[in-house]
Amino acid sequence: MFNGMAIRSISRWEFDGLLRWRRILESFTGWHVEWFANDTGNIIGVVYEGRGEADWSHVMLERDDRGTFRVCAQQIGVASLEDAREQLIHIMGTTEQSRQHCVS
Repeated sequence: MFNGMAIRSISRWEFDGLLRWRRILESFTGWHVEWFANDTGNIIGVVYEGRGEADWSHVMLERDDRGTFRVCAQQIGVASLEDAREQLIHIMGTTEQSRQHCVS
């Protein structure tokens, strides 16, 4: 749990079990370095290193009604790994706690 939210760090292997097309996502984003999920596994996120300058980014995905993950939020050009991690966990927790999810 992070900051009282049910968001946890997961392994690449566990992330691959949730999102079988992670390698395709990684080909568009950059090198994935940290993975996160909520307790139910319907909101997941990844922190990645950008392709150009040494910058950090993150992307959050949420399952739709059919069980397919959709990109809900993305931020590029974050100054540090720590900042990208904190931002991702915050947006994942906010999405989980709200009744308004980004996909239906």
